[in-house]
Amino acid sequence: MLAAGSLLWLIETDAFSAVETNRSANIGAKSDKTALLGIEGVGSQTVFSQPHTITITNRTQKRIKLTVESPSNQFSFSLSQNTMISGESIDISVSTNKSSEVSGTITFVAESIENGTDIEAARQLRLSGTSELPTRCLFTQNQGAKLQTITSGGSSSEVNITTLLTETDVRAIGASRVDFDTDSTSDAVFQRKGSDSISLIDSDDQGNARKLDTGSIIPRVQKTQMTTGSFDGSEKSVFYVSSGEIYALNETTSSSPKKIASPENGAQAVAGIGDIDGDDTDELIFVDGSQTIRYVKPQDDTRTTFASTEVAAGSSNNVGIGAPADFTGDGTASVPIVDGSNRVVLLGPNGVRQVLIGGSTNQAAKSPVAASDIDDDGTVEVVYIRNGGEEELRSVDTDGTVVSLTTSTGEIIPADKKRGVTVVG
Repeated sequence: MLAAGSLLWLIETDAFSAVETNRSANIGAKSDKTALLGIEGVGSQTVFSQPHTITITNRTQKRIKLTVESPSNQFSFSLSQNTMISGESIDISVSTNKSSEVSGTITFVAESIENGTDIEAARQLRLSGTSELPTRCLFTQNQGAKLQTITSGGSSSEVNITTLLTETDVRAIGASRVDFDTDSTSDAVFQRKGSDSISLIDSDDQGNARKLDTGSIIPRVQKTQMTTGSFDGSEKSVFYVSSGEIYALNETTSSSPKKIASPENGAQAVAGIGDIDGDDTDELIFVDGSQTIRYVKPQDDTRTTFASTEVAAGSSNNVGIGAPADFTGDGTASVPIVDGSNRVVLLGPNGVRQVLIGGSTNQAAKSPVAASDIDDDGTVEVVYIRNGGEEELRSVDTDGTVVSLTTSTGEIIPADKKRGVTVVG
């Protein structure tokens, strides 16, 4: 004979309904505890487009704290909140940095705030990666004036220019393919002169940048570069250097950046995130205190061991490196750099993969470069600043073809070597 309390518990729990993609059933908690989490938007048979939304409903009678994890670090998440009262639903945005289809496990852990009871649910998700090539580049004119972007103007050389900021205001810029404010446009990341904050802006902001407070972790201000993305399952963040260490900053951790890595030889610039060694795991690429190109792997548990390409970037103006990109379509990224001889080079994990330009006739300034499909032909080029004479924007493709980028009226486009040019979207 059941006690009254036990009977009441069975009545309550048997009334819970678990609704998940590809199945819907009334399941009592005594047979399937995960039914107390209503999980919508997962399924091993369906391939979802990113960013993809998963909805969680708290079907318990308690207030819970929710944690979402990707054990294989294939996915990154953005939660509208992480605590839920009984009956409340929240949306989780899921994305991946991969360009191909990604399949992996997502683990949902719900902890009752009142009594500490845990519910853990593991579900499979298949997500199509971002296949679109980046098509915009970010740069400034003399001394950081006019933060501008360029996009293809319809020919191999002609580009369209958009001005995001007009004042002489920019100290450093960063590579970004991240839409932080979910308005369908990637945000440019930069640092203002005389400011310890990092700012985000896109063409929809009408000249009004949004600040991310770095707190006491002040960004490096000379010969540096930032990047954005998700690394090792983190939220969408800005990665930057402070006092030789690498930090991640996002809107939920503003004023409290998270330390990502402490290289024994320091760090100068963070170039980007990508799978450069073909192991299906993204690496975080940076430049150390001797301008050597290095990278952090997620399994570096203390972030104190690092791999190296054993190749150094040139750094007379700024650090000559760009965000990694897939130049061949095989799913493995290469890192574009300008080396000490002003050559544009593509790097892999063990060093040089390909030299695109070099010699005395075509030289690049030792400053940041951008991997972008700037002529909209379906392949990635490296956009760089010409070294010597007029410091204009040029592009080079993997066949070594160099193009001077111009406006619709044929004017060359000057760019500031101390800030360089980076990819934005």
